[in-house]
Amino acid sequence: MVAKQQASNRRLQSQNPRTPMFFRSKPKTTERGERRRQYRIPQSKKHPLSATLKRDNETLQAEFLDVSVHGVGLKVTAERGAKLTLGDVLELTVMSLSHGKVTTPGKLVHMESDGKSARLGFEFVNIGDLYSQLDAFYSRIFNRRRAVRVRPELDRKLTVLMRWSDKELKAHVTNVSETGVGISVPVENAKDLENVEKVAIQFKLPGAAEPIHGAAFVRNKATVAGQLICGLMFDFDQQSSLATRRSEIGVYVEKRAEEISKWESSWGEPAKSK
Repeated sequence: MVAKQQASNRRLQSQNPRTPMFFRSKPKTTERGERRRQYRIPQSKKHPLSATLKRDNETLQAEFLDVSVHGVGLKVTAERGAKLTLGDVLELTVMSLSHGKVTTPGKLVHMESDGKSARLGFEFVNIGDLYSQLDAFYSRIFNRRRAVRVRPELDRKLTVLMRWSDKELKAHVTNVSETGVGISVPVENAKDLENVEKVAIQFKLPGAAEPIHGAAFVRNKATVAGQLICGLMFDFDQQSSLATRRSEIGVYVEKRAEEISKWESSWGEPAKSK
């Protein structure tokens, strides 16, 4: 009987063209997609968050759904969602009534609508800028420990030299992690980088005797305030000093994270009486 009922259900489903395709089968997901869902933190009942999106002079209110170290999930009406296009970069603000707000650029990388509402997935394009704003509350919300990225010292600017084909470009490093760096470069200087997916890189960590050489994949390019913001993901598979000096990069990141943590905590300490 069970087999007959299942067969009948399949016939009815195939005969009903009005059945939405996404109800018929579960889409396959990548390993990266599974990790992103696993790391997402849903809306908090104790400290609810709200969000706004801003583009030019237009501000759009959105419902906060979830957040991960990579980005946020928001919901808007289908009508408002129709005004957006994948790849759009907007100013994203997340707010808490009791803990203030953080604002950072976000790139629209996912959008799905059921006709009434649209779910939007935004990916952060400048992690260093975001992390520089996070206090203890927001550090937990944005799950900072999942991918520790640190900004370089303000008085010791860090740059990376990229080479591809017969081109080369020097960029300012905005943040560093054990697996890559975030960079910023004026748009007019980066036109040749538009369709490039992989580059040879060279950079020197503060205090290091020799520069680090290797290759990196160009990820998440976006234009913000006249600057090209993107990430370089290190390629550790190739034989280079990137692979042999990976631990050195990790030590630098841990040291900077500790320095930043001490500096941030010092602002919360009461002034000592003389």
